[in-house]
Amino acid sequence: MKTYYLETPPPSLNMAFPTGKNGRRYKSKAYADWCDNAGWLLKSQGIQKVDGPYGLEITFGRHLSRADIDNLIKPISDTLNKVGATDDDKFMDSVTITRAERPDVRITVFSMGAA
Repeated sequence: MKTYYLETPPPSLNMAFPTGKNGRRYKSKAYADWCDNAGWLLKSQGIQKVDGPYGLEITFGRHLSRADIDNLIKPISDTLNKVGATDDDKFMDSVTITRAERPDVRITVFSMGAA
């Protein structure tokens, strides 16, 4: 089990992939910037890889985001995968996300069994 801390939650998925003039969706600059920043913050805390099935517990400060909380899961799980903390978000078997009175985003990754 490993717990990571981020200063800000990701932008809502509704804002992360806007539709361009050609009708195609693209990654917004705000989302790309958040992914880069979050990746560096996660790496600076020491990546501890969880192989195989895993679960997430995400708690973020109530004042940090008014987004639908289910829209915050995918960017976090994708970033954990990108930095090597997990193999693939298809192995995520459990997720709990909670708003609370805290100044940051706390993400705990834990194994759900053997790979």
